[in-house]
Amino acid sequence: MEDERRLRAYLGERFPGFEDGCDAAADLSSVIDSMGLFDLVQFVESEFEVNVPTEEFAPQKFSSIRRILDFVEDLRSQ
Repeated sequence: MEDERRLRAYLGERFPGFEDGCDAAADLSSVIDSMGLFDLVQFVESEFEVNVPTEEFAPQKFSSIRRILDFVEDLRSQ
């Protein structure tokens, strides 16, 4: 839950269209543009201390809070 709280706080600060009360499975594609996606990846790498390999970078992995957190867990387990 702490990871989700930190991610929601970042999304709320960085993306004006983000609604903090949204469901974790809600699609973020209308909130995060392509440049914002790169900022989000940098945040995920630094905040959660993971490395997103170029070959694993895919926008759909960052399309919802749930998918982001699942991806972070996958990276941590590698």
